[in-house]
Amino acid sequence: MDKSEDQSYDDFRLRKDEIIRGHDSYYRIIKDSNTVSADFLKAFVNIPDSDPVDFTKSPLFTHNVKVGFIIAKKKIRKANFRNRIKRLLKESYRLNRNSSGLLYLKLNVLFTLNDKGYAYFRENRAAGLDFLNNDMRNLLGKIKNKFITTDN
Repeated sequence: MDKSEDQSYDDFRLRKDEIIRGHDSYYRIIKDSNTVSADFLKAFVNIPDSDPVDFTKSPLFTHNVKVGFIIAKKKIRKANFRNRIKRLLKESYRLNRNSSGLLYLKLNVLFTLNDKGYAYFRENRAAGLDFLNNDMRNLLGKIKNKFITTDN
């Protein structure tokens, strides 16, 4: 593989340092967040503060936007189905993040399904990426419009 091909791969992949890790991090984001919804998706959006114990202060943190993905066990009981939905959410975010303009904002975002999204996935277990891409684009646009003025 040629170096230019490798760089283009790195530009589009979802790296580990872009993903929020740890129960405490998720808890803090949900506790101090604004909620933005689209038709089937919901996002908890938090602007990181200058708290010295903030998880984004790691020397490994190199990205402005950190993301997490949540699928409730109470709503989707089977682990393999929850994991499939999370994979679809990650892929949808990865495909749409560069065109959204969010990369210039400093945000923590947790993506999940809203009640309508859970109902849709329970009825249509074979639903794929095409279903989520439009809604993800819409949701990322709403997040950008809501937080464009708070540029950290």
